[in-house]
Amino acid sequence: MQSIPEIYNSNDYWALLKTGIAHLDQAPRKISLTILKENLHLSKEAKQLTTEEEFETLWTTFFDMIDTLESFGSHLIKAVWHRVAVFYDFINKHEQIYDSKSPLHPLEDFKSWLLVIYERINSSTNMKIRRYVTKETLKRPFVTTNMTTFVFNQYLSMLNTGLLFKDLTFYNCFSKNADLVYQFYCNYFKNESKDIQGDLVLLLEGLTSKASHPQVYIIILKVLQTKFG
Repeated sequence: MQSIPEIYNSNDYWALLKTGIAHLDQAPRKISLTILKENLHLSKEAKQLTTEEEFETLWTTFFDMIDTLESFGSHLIKAVWHRVAVFYDFINKHEQIYDSKSPLHPLEDFKSWLLVIYERINSSTNMKIRRYVTKETLKRPFVTTNMTTFVFNQYLSMLNTGLLFKDLTFYNCFSKNADLVYQFYCNYFKNESKDIQGDLVLLLEGLTSKASHPQVYIIILKVLQTKFG
């Protein structure tokens, strides 16, 4: 049996692939996706949590989502977006492993690959796709505490583009006037957060890097009032 080349054990290698797949330019996306598909021959070493069928379903869904996003049509992504539920199911099923921060094989860490899909959506020039996916995510009954990268960073970045909702300011998008967004964060801190202090720190870090300081103070007060008011 041949040994796995050292590069496959490098976090930087997988990070570069993920960055390439979500890149703004099409050429890096195509190259990175081709390399990733070639790397699936490592799946024998990867399958520690999933069966052959689960592994194939998750990766088929991933590639279908990425391919659909290349088509640019928002109606196409709307037709298939429900399939991302398999990623949420995986994250929820293995929440204890994520909580323990146990290392997963890069090809079986489907939380990180779901985030790649979100990153690709965020790089899409089709605002209809970005609005649709964001709203559908906010409607989910849970995002799980293991999705803090999306909750406290990527989503805030998408909000700050001012193009996701009709209310074009960061404050309006995050205020009680935008019920879907506000209820999402209220629900998170009331029902999902296992580490309120830690998650509030992550929220504040995300806000301070994505919003001007007057808006940050108002938003912080609203979130704190929701939990402790």
